[in-house]
Amino acid sequence: MIRAAIISAALAVAVISAAQIPASAQTSAVDTATSQRLTDYLRKHRLPLVGAQITRDDSGGTQVMLYGYVATSFGKSDAETKTRSFMKPGAQIVNRIQIRPEILHLKRKTTDTGP
Repeated sequence: MIRAAIISAALAVAVISAAQIPASAQTSAVDTATSQRLTDYLRKHRLPLVGAQITRDDSGGTQVMLYGYVATSFGKSDAETKTRSFMKPGAQIVNRIQIRPEILHLKRKTTDTGP
């Protein structure tokens, strides 16, 4: 029983000590200007419900997060293809776009200019 208590105490100390070891984490920053330009580009190229967020890390790596909605799987892959052509080679693309077929039945809002 005493031996079990000693082992438990030793494990607790090891866990607490490990939790205090600082991890060398990379920091990343959102590139809001380029994110907005890419979002605008996608929306002007028939992807009106798709957006992008670009982050750059300390080592120079770039990640593009695509989000939003499209009606077909083609739209999802098209967004990624257009993003690859917009970005410099080497950018990691994370495609979180959701396919919603009901979007096909939505009508574009038109502005009534009147007589």
